[in-house]
Amino acid sequence: MAYADADGYLDGDPDFGTPCTDPSAGCCPRRWGLWGGVEYLIWWERGTQLPPLVTTSPAITPREVAGVLGEPLTETLFGGERVDDNSRSGGRLTVGVWIDAAETSGIGARFFSLEEGSVGFAADENDFAILARPFFNVVTDEDDALLISYPEELRGSVDAQVTSDFLATDVFFRRVFRETCNSRTEWLAGYLFTRIDNDLRVANELEFISDGGRVPQGSIIDTLDVFDVRNTFHGGEIGIIRQSQDGPFMLEIMTRIAFGNMRQVVETSGRTITVIPDVNPVSTEGGLLTQTSNIGTFERDVFTVVPELGVTLSWALSECLDLSVGYSLIYWNHVAQVGDQIDLNVNLTQQTGQPVGPLAPELVVRDSDYWLQGVNLGLHWRF
Repeated sequence: MAYADADGYLDGDPDFGTPCTDPSAGCCPRRWGLWGGVEYLIWWERGTQLPPLVTTSPAITPREVAGVLGEPLTETLFGGERVDDNSRSGGRLTVGVWIDAAETSGIGARFFSLEEGSVGFAADENDFAILARPFFNVVTDEDDALLISYPEELRGSVDAQVTSDFLATDVFFRRVFRETCNSRTEWLAGYLFTRIDNDLRVANELEFISDGGRVPQGSIIDTLDVFDVRNTFHGGEIGIIRQSQDGPFMLEIMTRIAFGNMRQVVETSGRTITVIPDVNPVSTEGGLLTQTSNIGTFERDVFTVVPELGVTLSWALSECLDLSVGYSLIYWNHVAQVGDQIDLNVNLTQQTGQPVGPLAPELVVRDSDYWLQGVNLGLHWRF
């Protein structure tokens, strides 16, 4: 976008246009019908709050309290805090066209996404003499732990991974409702789509190395829990764009707010494979935190509000190319995150036949607020 200078000429050159004598008639005629931009994003997200998922204790800890939450020597190795909140790179592409010669009405579209976020933890008996996965045993009504490694009895490994993805696109109509030679205010209306996915995978394998126990030496138990969460938003958006220019510099402030439906889908699955020497492997449904009581697909729809703020400072490199730096903030008031879906209450008798005691864990789809914010570096063009 180009505006007249203090002398009333477009871009300071009378050959570019006519003097600005009638702002109400749209002085400072523009020469370009197509516009767009490409931006590199460095954004942060509000990560997911995980319960304690992997614990350890000193090697001398008695077996019955090793790795159990609430014990004074138990240490949490993974979980018990918010994770996946580091910076992530991404990109945003914007394209549009003015649909009238005065360039007061236009149609535009944006597409933006971030690279996959990932945070995890992996360890075995060489890293920690005692490894455990904590839970609350609803049958005994006390904290408990699944031991993965324990000196002279068990050796094993655990691998926990959280991943997340984000993408969004919108299509909008923009219209000027106030303009002077050095400023421009527009309203916009359109459609917004966003997709916010995150999942958790916890796998562990343990081997019985002692001789003479209840379980034959060399027996292996392989356990897997998977939580997969998807949030899909469809809604209408309205907003205002305010631009102010001073020589080659332009400041743009954009505010938008979208209203619509968030479809939240949570899928849980798990399995346990038991391998006893000279016996065929046995596979059962359910891991540790996934049992028949919470395995399956759960869905719900929630009315969601998505406000967005963008501030961009541009510097004109030429008539048709600008360099920009900016800040963006987007907020959702209802997003299901994987940490909210995990229940540490467990009834392991579900894997051995007729359950005894209350069924647990339970899955009730829960959500919380979520945001993305960060810095944008871009190039913008006009043709």
